[in-house]
Amino acid sequence: GVVRRMPGVLLLSVEANLAPKIAYFVGEVGLEGEDLRKTFVTMPSLLALSLDNNIIPTVDYYVHDAGLGRDGTREMVADWPATLGYSLEKRIRPRIRRMAARGIVLGLVVVGPRAVMGMGEEKFSAWLVRQSSDWSVALPAGRGG
Repeated sequence: GVVRRMPGVLLLSVEANLAPKIAYFVGEVGLEGEDLRKTFVTMPSLLALSLDNNIIPTVDYYVHDAGLGRDGTREMVADWPATLGYSLEKRIRPRIRRMAARGIVLGLVVVGPRAVMGMGEEKFSAWLVRQSSDWSVALPAGRGG
């Protein structure tokens, strides 16, 4: 469980650290039940990240700027909580900008956010070069919006 993977969690304050994070993941991210449990068991280091400086800005970026929306972000976090552990400024935002410059939308890539953020920089760059703007899923003109 969480304590075995991250013993330092025992030193975290319930009131100042754990309760606000769980409340955020339930209320804002929309995780509950098994997805909530799995998120923290899979990535207990989320409990040590700053809510204000790391988690909230990253979730907000995925929801509003990366085009995933709340549902897409919830699904991504439930599937792969490690995505919140990457630096927003050094990894997430630059990669999404580079993808957008090639017409690739994060929420629509076949490979998915897990693989895109999980690749090392060299592998990501090589992958990006092989892509084209039609690689992401696009609705035909006049549909969906």
